[in-house]
Amino acid sequence: MKEVADCVNCPTPSLEVHRLLHSCRIGSNFVGYLGLPFKFSQMEFLSKKYAKKSYSGSRSLICVKRSIMMLRVVFERMLSSGENSFEGVVSKSYEQSFAAYHGWATRTAVFASLPHLPTRSKLMKKLKENEAPMTV
Repeated sequence: MKEVADCVNCPTPSLEVHRLLHSCRIGSNFVGYLGLPFKFSQMEFLSKKYAKKSYSGSRSLICVKRSIMMLRVVFERMLSSGENSFEGVVSKSYEQSFAAYHGWATRTAVFASLPHLPTRSKLMKKLKENEAPMTV
């Protein structure tokens, strides 16, 4: 992910497709580990007319951008928070990145399912990381 950030943040940004795909796979796995709260946003996206009838590259890029922003905020909050509870971190990150673009039903479902998120230690175990590298 650092390589992608360096490529995008340089004075002449360019990004090779294989690096973007690798980062998207990592992000997708991470969001999959978060479970139920993010199934609702995926279901809402897939239920839209444009998702069923035709492919929209620009809408997909917007979704990828918001997902990356969400992951960035989640990781920043994880680094700054020492709590084992992951609920507050994800809640604030969701509010900052996706909530404004989701309907009432999806927002309500996401917030109702937040208590079912794994704890920080369980998430790190799934990601095969220990807490030590997570310090700033």
